[in-house]
Amino acid sequence: MRWKAFIAVIIILTGSIAGYLFMLDSLMERAFIYGSQQVFGAKAEVALFDFRLSDLSIEIHQYRVADKDAPMKNLFEIGRIHADVQIVPLLEKKVVINEVA
Repeated sequence: MRWKAFIAVIIILTGSIAGYLFMLDSLMERAFIYGSQQVFGAKAEVALFDFRLSDLSIEIHQYRVADKDAPMKNLFEIGRIHADVQIVPLLEKKVVINEVA
């Protein structure tokens, strides 16, 4: 076995996984905002987006979507959204949400 190559692969793999986990929140936030803008046809904003992979929970603070007919007004604004998803049913292709607040 080539130990130098093995160690290099482990370092690259570990760095890639760590980078993915650190970037996951920003990627999920961008996808959420992009999807909102596509659905409503207007600008969407989020003050805080927190996705936890360990227990599959999402917390969103200050979610605002502008009115496409009156851009200086909000169509709606939500102060806080929190959702917990069960992990085991996802393996059976089911989505079970324990709590949405």
